[in-house]
Amino acid sequence: MKKIIHSKYFVHFIIIAVMVVVITLYILKSKKEEQFNLTIKAIQDPSTIQGRNNSSTLSAPFDPRYWKTKSGATLITSINVESFIKTIYDADRVGPFNDDDGVVGVFKKLGFVTQISYLSDKFQTKYRTDLYQYIKGFMKPENLATLEALVSRMK
Repeated sequence: MKKIIHSKYFVHFIIIAVMVVVITLYILKSKKEEQFNLTIKAIQDPSTIQGRNNSSTLSAPFDPRYWKTKSGATLITSINVESFIKTIYDADRVGPFNDDDGVVGVFKKLGFVTQISYLSDKFQTKYRTDLYQYIKGFMKPENLATLEALVSRMK
């Protein structure tokens, strides 16, 4: 009799575990589809790549083309770029928490608008998504405000 009761609990446990996995996968799939749709929209309408935040102070820094228009622009090394974009991309994948401080830390290491633009260009090339929209999608509003203030003070 005890074996039957224990096996019923085990079956219930398995059913609940499968449901949790299915729901989690559905949520993750929805989030990826949303990022994909934003990328497609940006590709179809170049004006949406920048200026989504309606702030003129942030359009140039996050525009992947801006750094190309500045001769003698101060850029960052390709090793640093790869490290920075990986840090930013992984910040949204730290379990149930986001590494907002890691993202802000990356931007604290930069000092020029052209460096952010270059970073945005490489991020968009590698991950096929807009850097600012990606960050905006997971950062807490207060940390995003800190990041925006930091970027607006750059040369």
